[in-house]
Amino acid sequence: MKLYETSFLYALIRFICVALFFYVIKKTQNNKKEYLFSDFLITNISIYASINIVIIFFLTQFKAYNLFNFLCLLFVFLFFETNNFNHPKIIYITIKNSFEKKVIRFIGFIEAVNKKKQVVEYFKNYTIYKSEIYDLSIIIIIFIVAFCFRMFFYTNDLFLFSESWFADYENIMRITNQQWFGTEYTEMGEFALINIFGLFFKISSEMSLQMFGFLQCSILSILIFWIVKKTSVKTPYFIPFFSALLFLGGLIITPIDIPFIFKHRKIFSVFIIFFPILFSITEKQHYYKYRTHLIYFSFALLAISFLAFSSLLIIVLPSLLFLAIYDSKKSVKQKTQILFLFIVIPIITILGYYATFNYGVFNIPFFIRNSFIEISNFSKIKNLYFQHINIVTAVSLTAIAVIILNILIKRTNIESILISSLYLFLAALFQTRYYLIDENLFLLIFSVLTPIMIGISINNLIFNHVKIITVKAAQYLSSIIVISTVFILIFIQRPIISQLKNSNETNRQILATYDKIITNHLPYSFAVVNNEKTLIFSKYNHFFMNYSELNKEYLIKDSVFHTNKNKKDFLKNNPHTILPNSIFLFEILGVDKNISRVGFLTSKKQLKTNDSLLNVLRSRNREIELFTNTKRLRVYKIINKKNSCNIDKMLLYDKRL
Repeated sequence: MKLYETSFLYALIRFICVALFFYVIKKTQNNKKEYLFSDFLITNISIYASINIVIIFFLTQFKAYNLFNFLCLLFVFLFFETNNFNHPKIIYITIKNSFEKKVIRFIGFIEAVNKKKQVVEYFKNYTIYKSEIYDLSIIIIIFIVAFCFRMFFYTNDLFLFSESWFADYENIMRITNQQWFGTEYTEMGEFALINIFGLFFKISSEMSLQMFGFLQCSILSILIFWIVKKTSVKTPYFIPFFSALLFLGGLIITPIDIPFIFKHRKIFSVFIIFFPILFSITEKQHYYKYRTHLIYFSFALLAISFLAFSSLLIIVLPSLLFLAIYDSKKSVKQKTQILFLFIVIPIITILGYYATFNYGVFNIPFFIRNSFIEISNFSKIKNLYFQHINIVTAVSLTAIAVIILNILIKRTNIESILISSLYLFLAALFQTRYYLIDENLFLLIFSVLTPIMIGISINNLIFNHVKIITVKAAQYLSSIIVISTVFILIFIQRPIISQLKNSNETNRQILATYDKIITNHLPYSFAVVNNEKTLIFSKYNHFFMNYSELNKEYLIKDSVFHTNKNKKDFLKNNPHTILPNSIFLFEILGVDKNISRVGFLTSKKQLKTNDSLLNVLRSRNREIELFTNTKRLRVYKIINKKNSCNIDKMLLYDKRL
């Protein structure tokens, strides 16, 4: 089953459309200023990912987490954010005055003689800058490259239905069941994001879990472009694009394990949330904007503490210390406020965990140690063209050169210095080999920071400060670098890619079929007949029936139910005779060897039993559809009550017919 036959592609399109829709609204509000799509996208993803995690945490504590309650609280946040978190009285006065002005303008438009002229003049004032067009085009190209490159390896994926996948799926279901913590002390922020992404964009939890890693990498590649662009003077597009390309396709310098390339990573979500907020507070701002960014910063710290508490110590703390040292735009008071928030919010998080933990006394030291080490992190250094330690050492030397150069020329680029200092700190920490230092975690960190640091080094050491290289020459050189990189990566990485084998096809077909069923049918209006190992998918969504129950009881139940389905008193007194509106009968015809799978090959005996059962049902005039039919998987849909299961048909079905 192809990707376009699943709900994920449509969810992706919805995500892009929502982003473009709100960007256009923001652009119309800031028409006279240049407003880049990359700035809008990265900043708002950071803000709303943070607030989403915090809202879900509090809703689960009150056993009130669902999409409606979530959207209500999100709307409250959006309302105050739009009004710069002012006092409600000030917001009321502002809205009242704005409403009065718009009413007067509308009345004037109604009474105007030449309405067409007014409309033309109104839209004439809107300005679209070339830089905005270029920026939007590059973002679209990055997204397309990310999609094509990641989906190229979809047939090599081994994450689907692995032990790690099932453990993650259990955590997502725990969020659905209003539980934040388990006995394993697992941080749940990442699973909260996966869960709400599925609910908001109408995608099953199974597909959301499988594809969230792709979404992370796509956003991270845009984040890398955005960060490197902030350090670019003469090459605002090519070198940032080059860095994003290295992250997406540089298998020879980034320790990416291709069979697990679709697995989501907590540290990636931390980068997506933290870096935009960090760079926003480095800007020189008036009081109200600075106050707004402090509120964003508070939510970001809370979200990161829910995502990966250890990241506060190895990513956030050193970054804030470097910010306090290098940022001359901030007063001592402002720096103190930022560091104070960093101290207070983790303490609040720990106390919150301590108060809400339902499995005895919350063990704080164990929780912190557990946060540093995660056994499900996967990285691979076998494919690297050079030894990874040599890559980190070489990039660390360029980071030192970037810091020295920025200090000597006295034109400090705060983004360059912050990233360079953070890279050096993490490289030094990695070398200590302390027992809490998870090597796989640091390899994932370097897979993001190394491409960023390479782009920053090229900008600072070559293009930005070498006067001989003009802007036009820099653009030509950077374009040559991008084109050469593409060809080099293709040539060198061809042997690595050629060694990969297709696998997991049956699992992908099972996932796509479950996704199609769950997203198009009303919960608990249908049942699934499959192997017992797929019972986990039926929790909190639909009924489940194993083959033994099907063989022994189904034909009897079918006869009793259809004989008495119009007798309400009988059904009320005998609820065990009621059948779901539809039954999906799975038959697994082919499986891949040596991989984890949810189902095993359906035996020939069971296939014959299924055929005879279906023939009996057909003789009873039951409606049976072939829902899925491939060489590896066949699914029948037995319809017990017409147009009472499929959501679209329920909305369009006329009961009078």
